Amino acid sequence: MKKTKLELAAEELKKGKFVIILDSPTREKEADLVIHASFATKEVIKKLRKEAGGLICLVTDKKNATELGLEYLHKKLKNLKGVYEKLAIEKTPYKDSPAFSIYINSRECYTGITDEDRAKTAKEFEKILSLKPKIKQKEFTKRFYSPGHLPILIAKDLKQRKGHSEFSIALAKLAGLSPAMLICEMLSDSGKAKSFKEVKRYAKKNGIMLVEEKDF
Repeated sequence: MKKTKLELAAEELKKGKFVIILDSPTREKEADLVIHASFATKEVIKKLRKEAGGLICLVTDKKNATELGLEYLHKKLKNLKGVYEKLAIEKTPYKDSPAFSIYINSRECYTGITDEDRAKTAKEFEKILSLKPKIKQKEFTKRFYSPGHLPILIAKDLKQRKGHSEFSIALAKLAGLSPAMLICEMLSDSGKAKSFKEVKRYAKKNGIMLVEEKDF
């Protein structure tokens, strides 16, 4: 039986390769370069930084976020007084609720922003997810600190939200990998999001599997 595009993309992830995810043209109109966090190296972070160019984020699912004691940042801000409460938004301009939680660094990092430091944070975070729920939160606070330089995004179910966070986690689970993905928006030299035409040309030139919202 012929494999679907998603199955082929999942196989690429398992091999430690990059995949590109395009969201809906009616949503962000953006492409993200993604890879599983277990394969994070300084070379991987460099590629995301230089060839994607957006914000490098670490994505996990709601179940693991809850076990780690993490919540959506906008909800925490709403509970604070003053400027924090006023800055918090429930919906983005493209009508989704924000996926952001806190920014973290591994306690083994120095500044946290170098390619090596961010790779270390991502890889260490992925390892945390395999721990038993009872000790997961304790180990999380022991091994990481915040504020840091790698933002955590909490993916919802695809039925609730159809963003790059959700697509990347769905792909990780299809590959049989832990819900820990590194994602980064792809920007053009103009500073705007790469057009889908530019992204498809890049994917073909670099031999990177590309999947779209309609494939999920």
